[in-house]
Order: sequence, then C-alpha cells, then structure tokens
Amino acid sequence: MENLLLGDKVGITIKPKFDIKKFFKEREESITIRGEIIETAIFIEGKVNFLIASYFSDESVHSEFLEDFLMDRSCHYNLRINVLGKILKKINYDSKYIRDIIERLHKMNGIRNLVAHSEPYLDSNKNPVSGYTIFDTKKVKGVEVKNLKEEERKMNDYFEEVYIALAKIKEKMVAVKND
Repeated sequence: MENLLLGDKVGITIKPKFDIKKFFKEREESITIRGEIIETAIFIEGKVNFLIASYFSDESVHSEFLEDFLMDRSCHYNLRINVLGKILKKINYDSKYIRDIIERLHKMNGIRNLVAHSEPYLDSNKNPVSGYTIFDTKKVKGVEVKNLKEEERKMNDYFEEVYIALAKIKEKMVAVKND
C-alpha cells in the first residue's frame, strides 16, 4: 500500500483506485482506435457518395454532382443511405439484400457517431478502470457503458461486409449502364 500526500505524517494511508499510467496508455491507444473507426466511416461514406454520383451523373460531372449536391449540408448521410437503397431497388437487388446493406451502413454510422461524440467513462469505484471505456451520451436514461475495442471489432466486421457489397454494386451498376 502506498502513502500519498501527508499520509505518513498523519497516519493516513490512501490506496490508489487504479493504475493511472496504464489508464493513460490505454487512452492514447483509444485515440488511435477512434481515429481508425472515423476513417473507416469516412471511407465508406465516400464509396456511397461515389455510387450515387455514378448512378445519377455522367463521369465528366461527378465532381460537380458531389460538390453541389452530395456534399451540401442538407444532404445528410441518412438521406444518402436512403437514396442508395432506392438505386439498389432500381437495379434489381433483392429487398432483403437492400435491407441488410442499409442496416449495416446505419450500424457503421452509429458506431462512428458513438465514438466521435462519446466521452471517456471513468468510474474510480470500479477496478480496473480502463481507458477503453466510453459512454453513450445519446442514451436517454442512464449511462450505457461501451468498450471501445468491442466497437472497433464490430466496425471492422461491418466494414469487410459492406466494402465487398459496395464493390459488387459498382460492378452491377456498370453492367446495367452498359446494357
């Protein structure tokens, strides 16, 4: 047991609740994880934007379409996901497949928003305290504690599925346009 402050002089011994060095090391790693999750979300958002631009505009005006429409503040991500769902329906994708891809895109965006807008959760009464623990600030009642590493794992799982799906969608869109 370690004596802190004037513990030796007044006969009080204070036991630290957690390993502060370990906590800050984990917090540094959590910053990296957050960055990776946000970068993954941005990458997928770019792919969604490209698919929408490819469907609605000629290649020569993709950048204008992206700037003037898709990157406009009023064209939020949920709207773009819905537009992608309508495109998939028009190029004859199965409705279950459309629901699955849209659901995964929403889940990825939810994870992105969680890590971008949550705060570290530090409860010194719990041992060990982890720098990977965050809480969901959007939770209406109470605090929902989440583990950042688990959210990263989920994001990576969704990424693999969604990336492959979006590549296949692009191939089908090209085939449909060439018919």
